[in-house]
Amino acid sequence: MSAVRIPFILLCLVLIPLRSSAANLDSLLAFYADRLTSHPYFAASFTQSRHLAMFDTPLVSTGTIYFAAPDRIRFHYKTPFESVILLSQGTMKRYRIENGEYVEQPSLEIVAKAITREITRYLSGEFATEDFPYDATIDPQNNRHMVLIPSRSAAKAVFERIEITFPADPVYIKEIKLVEPNGDFILVEHEKPSFDELPDSLFSALP
Repeated sequence: MSAVRIPFILLCLVLIPLRSSAANLDSLLAFYADRLTSHPYFAASFTQSRHLAMFDTPLVSTGTIYFAAPDRIRFHYKTPFESVILLSQGTMKRYRIENGEYVEQPSLEIVAKAITREITRYLSGEFATEDFPYDATIDPQNNRHMVLIPSRSAAKAVFERIEITFPADPVYIKEIKLVEPNGDFILVEHEKPSFDELPDSLFSALP
């Protein structure tokens, strides 16, 4: 199943007026949420870089993310070593791939539900809902750049802010930057997105 596409010129006509007034923030958030939820499936290659003050260069991982609404996610890491993380309905399965064999790792079940909840918040466009625990702002110079500031103490302990960047047609998140209170951050960049239907087996526990 493919996402419905909006011509680029129409997007410009819709987005530019919204950028001109802060009073239209709710409308813009609703627009992004609507575009993100216009397709039930999402897959993309990703580059994840972990920037730590103690290191001169970031720690980089690459792989593919698969998402099926509302809450099924598969991360298939290719580098620095091959592994798979499955998240679904608050459960987590982790596997390291060794010589073509899937070796199950400790599940970290205690944090699985929280991790799944946070990731699906962004992929499902929940920043337009009343219970979203962040205050959203839009860059006045770039209405495809959103900054989320935690509004609850639990979220504040984990992130100072979260920055989200959309492509011209915002049917997916192009980049997400998670900044920690100490200044360290994780940057995830998505490329080659696809919205074709994904098989259920892709999110099933591996043998």
